[in-house]
Amino acid sequence: MMYEQAIQLGLQRRALAAVLTVPLMLAILLAGMAQSLSGGQVILAAGGPLALVLELACLCYGVAAAIHAIHGILDHIQGRMTRLRWLPEPVDEDDEEEEPVIAESVAWLMFPNHLDCAVLAGGLALAASQMLSLVAG
Repeated sequence: MMYEQAIQLGLQRRALAAVLTVPLMLAILLAGMAQSLSGGQVILAAGGPLALVLELACLCYGVAAAIHAIHGILDHIQGRMTRLRWLPEPVDEDDEEEEPVIAESVAWLMFPNHLDCAVLAGGLALAASQMLSLVAG
């Protein structure tokens, strides 16, 4: 039954898009703010605008990976799964018409969960780091 509920819920595209794009958008925003506040000196010190964006993307993706990993580890230690924001609200057990959707039972079957997000963000941090080493040459 848990598998059927996970199939019913499906891939959470909004959550996946947020994990992939929010740190990159934040890095671009931070690079623009650093440019405007320093008068261009930060970009020269970083080795160019692309290098600065890649450095900040590496930092933002690394922070996102750490946050998701810590959340997943703490959930595992506590022996429970906190409801992820993108999962539907649990249905009351008193409702006899439908079987309750319990987020804890399907959360590990869903994609992405906290550990998926941690691995994705960590991989993107590594990719940004590798691209930075290619750009910095």
